[in-house]
Amino acid sequence: QNASGTVEFLGALDEPLPEGLRSRAPFQFILCTEVLEHVPRWPEAFTNLVDLLAPGGRLLVTCPHIWIPHEEPYDFHRPTSLALEFYARRAGLRILDLDRLGDGYDVLGTVLAVTRVRPAGNLLLWVPALPAYMARRLALPLLRARWMRRIVALRTPLYLSTIGVFEKNR
Repeated sequence: QNASGTVEFLGALDEPLPEGLRSRAPFQFILCTEVLEHVPRWPEAFTNLVDLLAPGGRLLVTCPHIWIPHEEPYDFHRPTSLALEFYARRAGLRILDLDRLGDGYDVLGTVLAVTRVRPAGNLLLWVPALPAYMARRLALPLLRARWMRRIVALRTPLYLSTIGVFEKNR
């Protein structure tokens, strides 16, 4: 529940849904963004989402792929686009669009932004640690610079997140 108390229905996506929510279904569109990584049982979650959709209704899902653990201890998955495709098809959804978002700049910038470079022991170890510290400090602004993307390509199969748009069969 939020601080204002305005959330109408509370419940886990992979458990029986509240009757009040079920009575409002079916929905033409469901937005499920940055949620599924916190849901341990995906078959049940996808079944519930499909049950809430009207025939021809659409489901938009986003999930992080490269990201720090958060909302612990309820952070279970870093799914690939293949995982979303598998569970969506298994639940009877048709895939309208499925994309991997983010490039080498985004991945490297995300990893460096949450990395702290410190000496592994006493202060004397700052001398050998200083080049790594400075490299990180210099790399982050370069990764943010638009001009850098025009002159240097960072090719990697890694990506930040997955977005999928699915449709319930009519």
